[in-house]
Amino acid sequence: MSTELDRIVSGSSVDWVGVKEAYVCGIIKDDGSLYFPTHVELATQFSSTPSAVASKSSLGNWAEERSIYVAALEQRKKEKRIEELAGQAAEFDTRVLKAARAGISHLEAHFRNAQRLYEQDGIVMRLNDLDRISRSLERFHKVGRLALGESTHNVASAEYTWVELLGVLDEKPDG
Repeated sequence: MSTELDRIVSGSSVDWVGVKEAYVCGIIKDDGSLYFPTHVELATQFSSTPSAVASKSSLGNWAEERSIYVAALEQRKKEKRIEELAGQAAEFDTRVLKAARAGISHLEAHFRNAQRLYEQDGIVMRLNDLDRISRSLERFHKVGRLALGESTHNVASAEYTWVELLGVLDEKPDG
């Protein structure tokens, strides 16, 4: 290294920590974007020469540090996006689960009302109504299981009817 370059690089008048930070970490612009200045721009900003900045950068492996910094920054941005999306997905699943529970509660009330009408007046629920309620219950059940992250396959029990699963009847009928 020349004597002139030694004097410029090691001179106390240049804030080399600031130069390195600006080179490696970049500068936040007024619009919020991140900008990585050139050696010439840094030399102008920090009252140095482009060759002194380039030399100091080369000796200190600033370009490699910048690459590592940019990669870490990108990774953090991805993690932040994933965290945000995961939070939104969890909130959505919670809302869906609440809606499914409300729907099931509504259907339970229909079944209890039908049971009460049958017991009091002998009025039997029409099969079409029973079928619609059963299909709605199955959909709410699947939606709720999806919101919980569970499988929707084989969700109905072969041994119990939907009415029994809802607890409308007191006990399982004999076999």
